[in-house]
Amino acid sequence: MPKSGTGYIYNLLNDMFVLSGMCDAREIKRRYKLDSILHEYNCNIRDLTFLKLSIVVLLSYLQRPFVVKTHRRPTLAAKLFLRLGLIKVVYIYRDPRDVLLSDIDHSKERMKHEDTRKLAGPTDFHSAFQNVKRVINTWRLWKQCSGAYLLRYEDLMSNPADEMKKIIAYLNHAISSDHIDTLLKRYDKSSLDKHQKNYLHFNKGIVSRYRQEMQEEHRRIFKEQIGDTLLQMGYPLD
Repeated sequence: MPKSGTGYIYNLLNDMFVLSGMCDAREIKRRYKLDSILHEYNCNIRDLTFLKLSIVVLLSYLQRPFVVKTHRRPTLAAKLFLRLGLIKVVYIYRDPRDVLLSDIDHSKERMKHEDTRKLAGPTDFHSAFQNVKRVINTWRLWKQCSGAYLLRYEDLMSNPADEMKKIIAYLNHAISSDHIDTLLKRYDKSSLDKHQKNYLHFNKGIVSRYRQEMQEEHRRIFKEQIGDTLLQMGYPLD
C-alpha cells in the first residue's frame, strides 16, 4: 500500500536476501538491463503481468531469488505464480487515515519543485480520500490471495525484530538474529540521512498521526464510509 513504509520494508528485505546468500535485485537489474521492467532505485515492477513475472522468476532460477516491489493489485498471473510457489508476496499496509495524511504531504512536497510538480497527487482531503478508497480496494484483493503474507506497518514499527522473524519464516530463509539486528539498525529512521529518507520514502512515519492532525469532520467521513474496513484491517474507529 502506498505511503505504508514500502520503501523501508523493500530495502530491509533486499538486504536480508543479500545477507542470506540470495541476489541483490539492483545487481540483477544492472546485469540483465532490466530498466524497462524494474523501475527506479527500489526496483518497482509496477503491473504484475505474465511476461514480467515470467522474466523475474526465470532469472531467480538462473541466479538466485531476489526482491521486487509494486503498489499494484494482484493479477491473474500473480495469483497463479503465487499458487504454484514460484513467487512469494509480502504486502504491507497502514491505517488509511495516516496514508491519506502522508499522501497529501508527499504531494505538497512535489508541488514545490518544477521537475516533480506534474507527478503531484491531490492536496485536498476529498480528492485524497478517493485515492485512499482505491488503495483499500487493492488491499482487499491482496487479502483474498491465499499464500500472501500481510503485514501492518504499525506492527513493524512497534515490534520490528519479531515481525522480521515472521517474514523470514514465511520466506523459509535462514538468517541469524544478529543479522536482523544489523538490518534494523541500518534502517532505523532516527539515524537516516536525507538521501536515505528519500529512497526509503520516509516522511514523518508517525503511527496514528491522524489523531492529532486530522480534522474531526474528516475523521467522521472515514468512520461513516469505510468504518467496517478499518475494523477489518485491525484499526479503531476513533
